[in-house]
Parts: sequence; C-alpha cells; structure tokens
Amino acid sequence: MNVRQLHTSYVLKEDRVLLRLLTSAQQEYRLWLTRAMTGQCLASLEQAGWGLASAATPAQLSQLSQPHDGASRQVH
Repeated sequence: MNVRQLHTSYVLKEDRVLLRLLTSAQQEYRLWLTRAMTGQCLASLEQAGWGLASAATPAQLSQLSQPHDGASRQVH
C-alpha cells in the first residue's frame, strides 16, 4: 500500500482526531483517535526511538492521557 495523502483534523465536540489515509489505489482509510489513544501512541513512538513526540513537553504529553471536560485547552 502506497500512501498518497495523509490528512488529520481535530473534532472539538468529540475530542478526537480523525486521521485519513488515501492510497494510490484510491482506497480511503479513516481512523479516529481519542485523546488517551493519541497520548499512548506518542509515548510508544518516543520509547521506540522515533522521536516524534520530542517537540512536545512532558506536560503536554501527560495532558493527552487526561479526561477532557469539553472545554478547549491550550498548552504552552
């Protein structure tokens, strides 16, 4: 499978990230990620040495695993 396009969007009302992949064969895959799942994925990638989460502070990463109360938050 060759990924032709990758698109992410955040849905505040549901507090989820939609990850859409479009392949060169015109197949579309959609994956909904919750705040907790995103935090776990980033932590796992960091432990595996991928370093994708290195731009985020520990406070930002830990906030991903916390329940969301519906209010928008901004982390500096």
